[in-house]
Formats: sequence, C-alpha cells, structure tokens
Amino acid sequence: MAYPLGPKDNPDLRRLYEVEGLTLRQVAKHFGVSYQAVHDRLLRMGVTLRSRGNRRNAFERDLLCRLYVTDGLTVAEVAAKLNVTPHVVTRDLKHHGIPRRRTSTRPEEFAQKAKA
Repeated sequence: MAYPLGPKDNPDLRRLYEVEGLTLRQVAKHFGVSYQAVHDRLLRMGVTLRSRGNRRNAFERDLLCRLYVTDGLTVAEVAAKLNVTPHVVTRDLKHHGIPRRRTSTRPEEFAQKAKA
C-alpha cells in the first residue's frame, strides 16, 4: 500500500505548506493523515516550520488589483494564474482591503471603487 503523503520529497506537500500557506492540520486533512505525520514529513524534507499564527506574506496589492480589478479576472482565474487556491486570493484581497465584486457590478464601477 502506498503511503498517503507520497514520495519522501513530495512537491505537492511542500507547495501546500510553503506556497499556499495551509496549516499543518489543513494539509493533514487534504492527505487524510494525522497532523503529526505531516509535521514529521516536512521536518524530514528539510522544510522550516512556521510558528503558530505566522503566515506567508500576502501577494502585492498592485498585482491583485491588476489581475482582479483592472483585468477583471475571477478569484478562481487569479488563483490559477498565481498557482494558489482561491482561498489564498480571497484572504489576500481582504488583507489589502480590495472589495469583492458582486455579479451585478459593472467592471468599470467596481474599478473606481477599488482604486479609491
């Protein structure tokens, strides 16, 4: 039987933790293993573990404004372009105070509100 965390140096495991900023518990749930299994595997892979409450830095406000506001991409499209989950994009939009669009909002009206 294959181990749920995959090979010894699993790039997906590393990406979820380091790039997307998921917690150990979120990564464990994703793979269907224990928190401790993820913790131990990351340490064996040489990954520096974050202290509690320490997240990766948010994407730059200008980048998110260009993609989400100016280019009019959806959260899912921005996430795909940045190779992260939509949750990360939503969190960073909130972090920078960029309002989410409603489907009934015209892009030009939204752009004016977001730049203000």
